Amino acid sequence: MEWIQTWPLYLEVDTFILVHASLPRIQGSRFGDIELCPLRKEGSTGFHTCLWARPPEIYPSFDQRLVISGHNIVSQPGPGKEGVLLIDTGAYRTGALTFMRLEDRTFHQVRGKPRVQS
Repeated sequence: MEWIQTWPLYLEVDTFILVHASLPRIQGSRFGDIELCPLRKEGSTGFHTCLWARPPEIYPSFDQRLVISGHNIVSQPGPGKEGVLLIDTGAYRTGALTFMRLEDRTFHQVRGKPRVQS
C-alpha cells in the first residue's frame, strides 16, 4: 500500500490529462484543475475526487486539455461531456479492457475472462 500511495493522482501528456476518476472542480466553475488534486479529499470519507468521483461530478480541464477518465464503467468508450473521454469498460466484469492510443485517439480492446460473472 505504501508503494501505491506514492503513485501520482494524474498524468499529463501533451494535450491530455489522464486521471482515474475526475479532476477536482474549481469552486464556482464547471471546470477542474490538476493543481487541486493533492488537496481535494472529502472530509467525512477521506475519498479523493481524482480516484472516486462519479458522474455528474466529472469535470473537464479549465485549460482545454482533454481529460481521459476511468473508474466509471461505460458500454463503449467515448465522450462523457465536453472535454472528457470515459474509457473504462469494466474489464473485471465484462472481460473487455479498453485503452486509447493517444497519438491518433483510437480505441483498442483486449478481451479476457471476467473476474466477476454476471
